[in-house]
This record gives sequence, structure tokens and C-alpha cells, in this order.
Amino acid sequence: MIITQDGIILFKTPAGIYNDCPNQATFDSMKSVYDDDMNLIYTKTNLILEWETADINWFAGQHIEKYYPIWKQNNVTREGGAAATTMSTFIDAVRAWSNTESLPNPWDGSLEGITP
Repeated sequence: MIITQDGIILFKTPAGIYNDCPNQATFDSMKSVYDDDMNLIYTKTNLILEWETADINWFAGQHIEKYYPIWKQNNVTREGGAAATTMSTFIDAVRAWSNTESLPNPWDGSLEGITP
């Protein structure tokens, strides 16, 4: 994740490390500037969040492993059948989400909409 303001990088985090900006609400709150009495005096319109491929792949991997941890993937693959087809279809859908032409927004709910 890269957060810039006027082309200057303010934050650049490795994939999976989102402590400073864990969600859209936190990012939106970073746009607000307050005076000493906590009165809103300005909202930054030039603060931009950009996702990198490594971020998107991390979110996709986490989503897959939420439903199919590695041990379960191995067991389902070994057993085959309908369960393997369901798992493969799900993983292919998550991969399609992550490999779109323009990088998807992992906070917009579209990834959570993909379920086995």
C-alpha cells in the first residue's frame, strides 16, 4: 500500500502490514485536518491510496486460506471429487479477482463476495 500526497510518499508498507491504515475509514480519517480544539478546518483532497500487486495477492491469499487452509487444500486435492471441484472453482474466482487489468480495491467488499 502506498499513500501519497501531491506525489510525495507518506506511507509505503509491505504487503500484509496495514497497522497505520487498516481500513477505508482510517484512510478517510487521514484526510481530515483539525485545529488544537479538534475543530475540522480542512479536508485533504490530494491524499491518494494506491495498491500494489503484492498487496492484492496478500489479500487474495488470506481470503483463500480463510476457507481452505493449506492442510485442507492438500486433503481436498488428494481426495478429489466434488469438493475438489468446488475448491478449484473458488480459488480460480479469487485469482480472477486479483488478476484483473486494474488492481481491485480489497476494501470494497468484492473479495468477500467470493465464497465457495
